[in-house]
Amino acid sequence: MVHCIPLNDERSHETTDTCWCNPRVEWIDPDTNLPWSNGGPMVIHNAEDCREVSEEVTGESVDSTKKWEVIEV
Repeated sequence: MVHCIPLNDERSHETTDTCWCNPRVEWIDPDTNLPWSNGGPMVIHNAEDCREVSEEVTGESVDSTKKWEVIEV
Protein backbone atom coordinates (compact mmCIF):
# COMPACT_ATOMS: atom_id res chain seq x y z
CA MET A 1 0.00 0.00 0.00
CA VAL A 2 1.30 3.47 -0.87
CA HIS A 3 0.38 6.63 1.02
CA CYS A 4 0.57 10.20 -0.26
CA ILE A 5 0.89 12.29 2.91
CA PRO A 6 1.22 16.08 3.29
CA LEU A 7 4.48 17.12 4.96
CA ASN A 8 4.58 19.87 7.59
CA ASP A 9 0.81 19.75 8.00
CA GLU A 10 -0.95 21.24 11.02
CA ARG A 11 -1.58 17.71 12.34
CA SER A 12 0.44 14.51 12.02
CA HIS A 13 -0.90 11.76 9.78
CA GLU A 14 -0.92 8.00 10.30
CA THR A 15 0.04 5.67 7.45
CA THR A 16 -3.35 3.95 7.60
CA ASP A 17 -6.52 4.21 5.57
CA THR A 18 -8.30 5.18 8.82
CA CYS A 19 -6.23 8.33 9.45
CA TRP A 20 -8.11 11.26 11.02
CA CYS A 21 -8.07 13.09 7.63
CA ASN A 22 -10.41 10.51 6.05
CA PRO A 23 -8.09 9.70 3.12
CA ARG A 24 -9.44 8.38 -0.15
CA VAL A 25 -8.25 5.05 -1.49
CA GLU A 26 -7.69 4.82 -5.23
CA TRP A 27 -7.00 1.56 -7.06
CA ILE A 28 -6.68 3.09 -10.56
CA ASP A 29 -4.11 5.68 -11.66
CA PRO A 30 -6.23 8.52 -13.11
CA ASP A 31 -3.48 9.42 -15.60
CA THR A 32 -3.35 5.95 -17.20
CA ASN A 33 -6.70 4.38 -16.21
CA LEU A 34 -4.66 1.33 -15.20
CA PRO A 35 -3.98 -0.14 -11.75
CA TRP A 36 -1.18 1.61 -9.86
CA SER A 37 2.24 0.21 -10.78
CA ASN A 38 2.80 -1.21 -7.28
CA GLY A 39 -0.28 -3.42 -7.70
CA GLY A 40 -1.94 -2.03 -4.59
CA PRO A 41 -3.99 1.01 -3.77
CA MET A 42 -2.84 4.61 -3.33
CA VAL A 43 -4.08 6.14 -0.08
CA ILE A 44 -4.31 9.90 -0.61
CA HIS A 45 -4.47 11.90 2.60
CA ASN A 46 -6.16 15.28 3.01
CA ALA A 47 -4.17 18.19 4.43
CA GLU A 48 -5.50 20.00 7.50
CA ASP A 49 -4.12 23.24 6.01
CA CYS A 50 -6.16 22.74 2.79
CA ARG A 51 -3.10 23.05 0.51
CA GLU A 52 -4.82 20.88 -2.10
CA VAL A 53 -7.27 23.69 -2.89
CA SER A 54 -4.50 26.20 -3.55
CA GLU A 55 -2.50 23.69 -5.60
CA GLU A 56 -5.52 22.84 -7.71
CA VAL A 57 -6.27 26.50 -8.44
CA THR A 58 -2.71 27.78 -8.99
CA GLY A 59 -0.97 24.58 -10.11
CA GLU A 60 1.82 25.10 -7.60
CA SER A 61 2.58 24.83 -3.89
CA VAL A 62 1.76 27.79 -1.67
CA ASP A 63 4.89 27.30 0.41
CA SER A 64 8.09 25.42 -0.39
CA THR A 65 7.81 23.54 2.93
CA LYS A 66 4.30 22.29 2.10
CA LYS A 67 5.24 19.26 0.01
CA TRP A 68 3.78 15.78 -0.28
CA GLU A 69 5.57 12.56 0.58
CA VAL A 70 4.89 9.17 -0.97
CA ILE A 71 5.47 6.32 1.47
CA GLU A 72 5.20 2.61 0.71
CA VAL A 73 4.13 0.53 3.70
